[in-house]
Amino acid sequence: MSEAIYHHLVPRTYLKSWCHHGYSAHAYKSEGEKFKNGVNVSSHFGYNHYHSLRVGMSYLNEEDLSQIFKELSNFQVKYEGRNLEGLKEWNEKFFDRENWELIYPNGKLVPKKRRNALFQSIEHAALPVIEMGWSIKYENKWNKLLRIIEQKVLVEEEDTEIPEFYKGFIMKMIVSIGWRSERSREIYTEVLNQIDNVVNLSQIVIDRKDNLLPFGNNVLDVIRHEYLLKEYRNFLNETGVIYMEAKEYIRRCSLTFFVATGECRFITSDNPSFIRSDSNFKVPTMPVSPQVLVEVGVDREKRGTYQIRRIDDIMVKQYNKIILDNSERMVLSLSPDLEIMGL
Repeated sequence: MSEAIYHHLVPRTYLKSWCHHGYSAHAYKSEGEKFKNGVNVSSHFGYNHYHSLRVGMSYLNEEDLSQIFKELSNFQVKYEGRNLEGLKEWNEKFFDRENWELIYPNGKLVPKKRRNALFQSIEHAALPVIEMGWSIKYENKWNKLLRIIEQKVLVEEEDTEIPEFYKGFIMKMIVSIGWRSERSREIYTEVLNQIDNVVNLSQIVIDRKDNLLPFGNNVLDVIRHEYLLKEYRNFLNETGVIYMEAKEYIRRCSLTFFVATGECRFITSDNPSFIRSDSNFKVPTMPVSPQVLVEVGVDREKRGTYQIRRIDDIMVKQYNKIILDNSERMVLSLSPDLEIMGL
């Protein structure tokens, strides 16, 4: 499998349903202004190497570090008058690599030019563990899941309930896509903002040469990104907070599918899986395709069924307003005219 350089936060396989030609889609800024030529979803909704594991990250395991530092496997590293012991310490001190001395096995000092070339190789190392995990476990299975959802949901001609199917996988997709968007989960974003209000981490700028992130330039961005990558990896290994959230959804909740029955279709956005407020409740919501939207609700009766609700253009437009309000910067629509979608 070839390594992807551009990593989508919102999966391209998911976005494809809103494309009118190939991977081209009608796109609008969250304020309503249209992108004149639309967007190609292959090159939007992501960053280069967003999910890659890089040198300096705090939670890398021994196998990660051995791959990142493989160019130095036969060298001795001296820093501040002593030898650095082990890959973990190399990783912790790499930020001050300009003050390292590299020593060949024969005891000779590595020339500065050669040393810098080795450092550059380490800086460029990007392990695709998470990106490949997303692809294998989730993204490559989305199209099959979408076909099954549409086959089971669109065939119904009135409001009804049907037996549950693929509940675990659907819940994991809803939860993980919510965490993968730039907003991530609301409570995590709120906690980071509260911390930043106290210690102003966003005001601590990282020197450009030391910033290996594909975006951002401050300490808050680094902390946020590293934590998310740690939890993405945990999720793929079926542990951590994202996985536990999904397990709670599976255990306590069920799904309602809303089907657009008129001319109006659902839009989607760069934050497609979000939690909307409904009176005193928080309702996880995600458009599945232009004709289907899903919500997660508490399953008090434990009937083992999903609800199907067929809705008219008025309700679809109401949902589209909610999707727009929860977007970050961009929405996609099958229609070249947002007014048709009620916006």
